[in-house]
Parts: sequence; C-alpha cells; structure tokens
Amino acid sequence: MHTRPRIALAVSALLALAALALPGISMASPASAKEASAHHFEASIFHRTSSAAGRSETSRANLLEDVINTLGVTRYPKSFEGIRPASGSALLVYATHYDKGLKRAVRLLPHYGVSIHWRTVNRSYAQLDNLTERLAHDTKSLSREGIALQSWAPDPETDSVRITLATPSRHTRAALYIDSARTRLQRQFGTDWITVSSTTSALMVAASSRDNDSSPYRAGDSVRFPSGDGGAGDFCTDGFAVTKSRITYILTAGHCGGGDVYLNGVGSIGFIGPVSKRFFQPIDNDELDFEYFQANQDGQVWNGPLHSSSHYDVTGFTTPGNGSLMTLDGDQENSQVTGLLVDFSDACTTITDGFYGTYTVCHLGQVSDNASSGPVICRGGDSGGPAYVRAANPDVVAAGTIESVGDGGHTCDFEQIAEELSPSLTGLTLKTS
Repeated sequence: MHTRPRIALAVSALLALAALALPGISMASPASAKEASAHHFEASIFHRTSSAAGRSETSRANLLEDVINTLGVTRYPKSFEGIRPASGSALLVYATHYDKGLKRAVRLLPHYGVSIHWRTVNRSYAQLDNLTERLAHDTKSLSREGIALQSWAPDPETDSVRITLATPSRHTRAALYIDSARTRLQRQFGTDWITVSSTTSALMVAASSRDNDSSPYRAGDSVRFPSGDGGAGDFCTDGFAVTKSRITYILTAGHCGGGDVYLNGVGSIGFIGPVSKRFFQPIDNDELDFEYFQANQDGQVWNGPLHSSSHYDVTGFTTPGNGSLMTLDGDQENSQVTGLLVDFSDACTTITDGFYGTYTVCHLGQVSDNASSGPVICRGGDSGGPAYVRAANPDVVAAGTIESVGDGGHTCDFEQIAEELSPSLTGLTLKTS
C-alpha cells in the first residue's frame, strides 16, 4: 500500500486548476510552443465546486478565471492580454480590441453567476510576451551596464511588462538606482511598454532537495540525483507523470541534475530510473529548467500529512491567470499550503545557484503568500514538485513544476506545464487518472 513518504528535505506541490469545455467550440492546434496549453475543458467541474460567492481555489470565479486565461493565451494571443479578479464573483478581462471569436468563446463558457467585465488596452499578450523574452535575451548586456533584473512578466493592470530589479549593493542608493534603470529601460524599450517596481528584491534561489513509496509512484516523492552536477547530487521532488510513445516519464526540475534518479537518496535499492531529456539554461541556453526521467507513475499526487495514504487524481492541466489562487504541497510543512496568490504568469526571473552561478529562466508562474510574516511556502528540496490548483475533491489540475524560491520562502516560481508539454518542444502528454 502507498503511504505518504517522509524525508529530511522538502517536497512541494503547486497549483492545480480546472478544465472546462467550450460548448460548440473545438480547440485549434497550438500555433507555437507558447500556445501548448490548448486542451479540452470539462464543464462538469463547475457542478462539483462551491458557490461563486467569496474567493477560494475551488470557487467558480477562480476556476473560470484560469479557464479564460488558458483560452486567451492559447487561442487569442493577439487580442487577449490578461485577466484578473474584480471581486469575489466578477472577473475583468483585458483585450486590445473587439474580437468576436474571443467574446463568443467566453460567452459560451458556463458562468454560473460569475460576471465578466471587459477593459480595452493597447497591447496584447503576444506583444508583452515577446518583450518579456527580449528582456531575457538582454539580461547579460544590461547587467554589464549595472542593471540587474530580478524578475519580469506581462502585467495587464499596467498594460506593460512589469520589472523588479535585483537588490543593489549596500553602497548603492536604491532610489537613484531604480530611477536610473527605469530611464535606461524605458528609453530602449518604450516608456509605455515598461513599468519598473519602486522596490527591489533579492535574486531567486534554486530550490533543490517522501520515502516508503514504490512503483507506480505519485507526484510529491522525494528523489535524489547522486551524480548531480554539483558533485554530491541534489535532493529534489518528482512532479507529474507524462507519456510519450507509450512510455511513462516523470517531470522534475532541470537543475536537480542528470544521470540516474533514486528515491530519497537510498542506494541501489531506491533506483527509480534514468534522466531521459534535460532542458536547462546553463547547459543548452534555452531559458528553461525542467527534465523528465523514465519511471512508472499513476497520474496522482500526494495529499495530507506525512505517512498519509491519501491522494488527489490529476485530471488535466491549465495556465493560471494573475490573481488566481493555488496550493503548495510542501513536505517540510507536513501539509498543503493553500490559497496562494498567483502574482504573474509567463514570467522570467534571474536565479542564483551555488554551482551554476547566475542564469535566467522563463515561462514561469510566480506565487506568494502575500504576507512576509506568514509561514514559509517553499524551500530547498521542493524543486520539481507538482504545482497545481485544487478543482474538486479528489481532483487537481496541473500547472507546473516548482523552480525556485525567494523572499525567504514567501515567493516561489514554477515552470509552467504548458511549456513542458509543448508539442514542438517535447511532444509529452500529461498522464491523468
């Protein structure tokens, strides 16, 4: 029998969301890697959730927001810009112009009391996403000019790419540094295209590091890479199950290491499988950080405290929108940390690592507990763990794999699963229960 494993280092699961079908609309094939999250939606998920009043991960407003965001970035990226909650039972959609297709697709979704409002903006998701990636390519040249980017992402509220600068040295006056960097960035990329935060933040840190599990495994097990790039190897967490050519693989973070993967760092008895493919920026310069290794997993994630045999079924995947609510399942915290806020999606961030130094990773979602005095929501050892949003017990919807930690464990990044399942990049398919 499966029991929830225990280990000294952490494990995490992030973000799960709902999938809802668009009546009368067939999903088009993704036009690019960024549009890889197109999938069939299951309208029935609404019937098993709470009322639209209030905000929770399983509220209809939260689920509908993520459905519309996934629809917008996959099907209508040239008119859709983003979506945010307007209140407990209302959503605000940002779009560049009146797009009949987008409006019709949203109208045909089951709203169940959630009202939809529209705001016209100047820029689309496709335009802001393109600028986000341009900035990623320019991080090294900007750094040589004394401008260090901590994180940046499309921000529909400001109709621009919002940038947070890395904390400067203690000998630098932060206000002057921010003003100078803002002037430089807006001069190159456009005054209306760039918003620079009035505060700085320390660089994100790679979050490397259950037991008693056996095949078929569940997402959330602690795994170790004895031949890791740093020498001794890293403890990490296994993520969602995926398939390709009828072979099952398990996702995790690329910075965890290559070679063979073991359960909880045990010797040969704990061998799970070999890393099959690695996407990691310091190695192949692709601004990604994930990999997958061959092993049997059953399309489920752990739930509950240590030694629990409880689990959630994975029913699909999505791209959560800004302001959505999500869960982190940290092994060190002994239970799920729920109701975490999605600050940005499709973000890039600068990460510092003891072995690899400083590098940039993109296609990230970022969540926070919105209170620096609250509990830690992720820490070293969570890397690769499942990021999800709870839809309705016992279901979760995959959103990504944990990537990095910042603000003392109160901010966490995750690699978006839409990129990990990109038909043009990996050809992987999510394994569901």
